[in-house]
Amino acid sequence: MGDMQDVMKFELLPNEILLECFKYLNGTDIFYAFDFLNNRYYNLIRSIPLRLNFRHVQKSTFDQFCEQILSNPGIKNRIRSLHLSHETVYDQISTFLSRFSLDQFLHLRSLCLAVDYEGYARKDMKWAEEIDNIVTALSRSNIQSLSVPVLELNFAVLDPFTSVINLTISHSCSVSRVCLFFKYLPKLQYLSINYLKGCDWWKIDELNSTNEHTATHLKQLIVRGSPVYFGSFNSLETILRKTPNLSSLTISVENDLEILNPQDWQRLIESVLPRLTNFQFKFGMTYLRKDNDIYKRFEHFQNDFWYQNHWYTECALSKSCACIYTIPYPSNEYTLISYTERYCDVSNTDLGTFDKVTILTLSLQSITTTCEHYFSSVNSLTLDNDYERSIDTYPPLETKHIKSLKMIVNLYNLKQLDISSCLLDIESPLVLLLIMKEASNISSLKIRKDTLLSLFSNQDVCEYISKNITELDVLGDYFYDAYEIMKVCKRFSNIKRLKCYCDGPKHLLLVINELVKYSKMKVFSFNTHMPIQTKRWLQNQALEANIYSSKGNCDTYDDTSDSDIDFDECIYNSDGYYTDDYDIDDYEYYYYENDERLDFNVTDFRPGKQSLAFC
Repeated sequence: MGDMQDVMKFELLPNEILLECFKYLNGTDIFYAFDFLNNRYYNLIRSIPLRLNFRHVQKSTFDQFCEQILSNPGIKNRIRSLHLSHETVYDQISTFLSRFSLDQFLHLRSLCLAVDYEGYARKDMKWAEEIDNIVTALSRSNIQSLSVPVLELNFAVLDPFTSVINLTISHSCSVSRVCLFFKYLPKLQYLSINYLKGCDWWKIDELNSTNEHTATHLKQLIVRGSPVYFGSFNSLETILRKTPNLSSLTISVENDLEILNPQDWQRLIESVLPRLTNFQFKFGMTYLRKDNDIYKRFEHFQNDFWYQNHWYTECALSKSCACIYTIPYPSNEYTLISYTERYCDVSNTDLGTFDKVTILTLSLQSITTTCEHYFSSVNSLTLDNDYERSIDTYPPLETKHIKSLKMIVNLYNLKQLDISSCLLDIESPLVLLLIMKEASNISSLKIRKDTLLSLFSNQDVCEYISKNITELDVLGDYFYDAYEIMKVCKRFSNIKRLKCYCDGPKHLLLVINELVKYSKMKVFSFNTHMPIQTKRWLQNQALEANIYSSKGNCDTYDDTSDSDIDFDECIYNSDGYYTDDYDIDDYEYYYYENDERLDFNVTDFRPGKQSLAFC
């Protein structure tokens, strides 16, 4: 009766409150939960603005919603934002665009195309052209927010995109291309670039010689770079000279000494950025401890000019690297190694320096009671040892580390734990149990095979892991013994996603039969050395396990060879097909994964020997 009363109370909520609640929900979830519940909800959810994010949506749900749009064309007019991904098990972008044309979505205001750029840049360059074609089709639309990995289209043959005010380039973009954005996206207010590629000096001079392409509406600019992509301070200055009304600038660059010149930054800000109020940066360098010039450069970022603008900075110096960043720390990733010294204005040490950090790597040597760092928002933690060439044996993770760890990290928010480093051993299974009890929300564990097998000696540890861990990533050696596979499957029967390497394709059947809670399965093989009998066996096992079997091919990029490796005999379930990225180099296997899927990879690593990788 109490449950019925709760349902009735929810039903009595006025539409105005329901509409506010729907603003926080994905459109697919709204339809899944409320469609056909009753006439009121059926009509209500078809009258609201819809925000569709398919990134972590299973193919069955994706297909169902596409069918919903086809059978109810009016839904197209309700869609305000659309997020499609090429990072999933199935290719959402091509599938969606084969069914719909974007110009049919008259009220679409935001489009995000998420693509695993490393994959298509290496072996599927047609994606760059495909994205350009998609964006070209939007040239006469009212799209306001656009997120794409690259944007190389020829703007000169198009009308200016006067409606676009937010642009995100999730991979790389050149300085000259940015200047074209300023010309052909004249109302641009927000621009984010993951990697900014520099220009030759003569091109910089050419761009600086004209006052064209000025981005008078741009208010916020985010730029990240690396020593491969970022050219020099002059490249960035070329852009900033064209943004007179910029109020917020965020920049992160590693190993670019020209960027580490505070006098140049002060000159640039005072001369061309009069409205800049929010400046966040992170500049890092690899250096030797005796290099005092780095620290002298850092000191000049802490003078009156920076204080007067309330841009407080902190320096972090360790044995081999140095970093200076504004407070709070502007990135979500941080690595803390031993002997890291922090230098900061004492009056600013209470500003929640690392509150933005969600991905943290800690060396055991840094986990001490005297550590001055505190991370309140970490959800992914990696534990490791500092690498030293002169050391053969590294200290293990011990109970004593837990007390200090609690002083450094708020363990309550932790969801992922990585203890898979080859440099890291655990004193006893009890240590892992204590950590997981302190961090009770951990559901994902990355661990070495030998460490995992050692846990079987402690029943309490196994029971706790089996109860709480749903994602298990086993690194290191292969599972050569079928008994070991059976042991892992029986001990950890609640696992929904498993990654491990196994010797021999017959181990696949053991996993399929033992672990019934998997959300998806994928199997692929390289046909380089895989006998036809093995391929047929895999197909037969797929049929018996009611797994959809299909066939495809892809080319593997190899920067040392012109040869391609065929991608063949793919086995999938009804949730979708697989197109992932991998490289082979000296018979090492590298894989990339999406958190919301389970992959079974049957690969051949060594000539004459069949091997499996479940991931």
